[in-house]
Amino acid sequence: LTAFLSFPIAGLIFVLAPDFTRIFLGEKWMPMVPAMQVLAIFGAIRSIGATFGPIYQAINRPDILTKLSFLKLILLIILIYPLTIKFGILGAALATTLPSFFHNSIGAILIIKKIICCDSKSFLQPIFVPLISIILTSIVSIRFINCISWENNHFTFAFSIVLIAILYTSFFYILCKVLGYKFKLLITPKILG
Repeated sequence: LTAFLSFPIAGLIFVLAPDFTRIFLGEKWMPMVPAMQVLAIFGAIRSIGATFGPIYQAINRPDILTKLSFLKLILLIILIYPLTIKFGILGAALATTLPSFFHNSIGAILIIKKIICCDSKSFLQPIFVPLISIILTSIVSIRFINCISWENNHFTFAFSIVLIAILYTSFFYILCKVLGYKFKLLITPKILG
């Protein structure tokens, strides 16, 4: 459920960052767009990683989270200065995102293999379908937005949001059907129970 909601929000920010910046903030802020896009990816990664903490707490192993966070801090310390010097604000965004990616990847592997002892497919499927859906949505919507020559204004921005929502929902539905993924079975107990 977390991936289903957080991935499209991150994708929306990623795709619409240039238009949002141009329309609401002005041309002088355009250099921040790549950093905003990287931080949108960071947000998606972080939303999944945030679900790992309660698992470690539940099995009475908060030390794992502490060790992973320390590793993330070390990576951040190593990366922040050189990336920021080389790429500016984009480098700072990358220095924040890369350690988070590694932190969450190691956390996921530990949870799959050591804690809940499930197969990788069962663990990753709830993440995979929303991830592929938003990647396809982003590719199609960026191509569409770039191919159409229209004036950047509030109406076209709102239209882009609706387009992305429709595309994401469509891709998600198609992938669920093709892969036999039962998303309804995943969320129904959460809503009703």
